[in-house]
Amino acid sequence: MPTNTILVTGGTGFIGTNFIRNTLSKRSDLCIVNLDALTYAGNPGKKGVTS
Repeated sequence: MPTNTILVTGGTGFIGTNFIRNTLSKRSDLCIVNLDALTYAGNPGKKGVTS
């Protein structure tokens, strides 16, 4: 069960997606909340991101 929460802004872009995946692979105790404007740079359909 997650004990810590991190807010990531821009998490569906290239850098944000890789940051989230890398962080979650190393820390299973985290809950990451992604806040993104979903403009041209971020596409959750192509990233394998779940909500």
